[in-house]
Amino acid sequence: MTRFKSHCVVCGREIEDVVRQSHEGEEYHLCCEKCRMEFLSDPEKYIAKMNRPERGQETQGAIKCSVCGEKVSEEVAVEQEYREEQSDEKYYFCCEKHRIEFIADPMTYKGLSGKHVTP
Repeated sequence: MTRFKSHCVVCGREIEDVVRQSHEGEEYHLCCEKCRMEFLSDPEKYIAKMNRPERGQETQGAIKCSVCGEKVSEEVAVEQEYREEQSDEKYYFCCEKHRIEFIADPMTYKGLSGKHVTP
């Protein structure tokens, strides 16, 4: 069980000690055992909720930071881009700090649905 800062997929609360739960090859972040059990009772409900755009947010073409999930302008995304050599996947970041954090431990952040763009 790995712990790091994220948001709970069940209650949406920002959390620093994350409980990770795998489901169909993806990892999801939860704040506590109660939310983990809630997620396991109906994972598709929470996965759909995660993938739903926020009110008023245009999702087509939206680029998000692979660490925090914040929307990133195209200019900043290109400046902070990281391309993984083996898979040729591109990851984008809102700042240099998050880019360095990701490169130091990419497995912590992979599997965060909708947070990176594949070529």
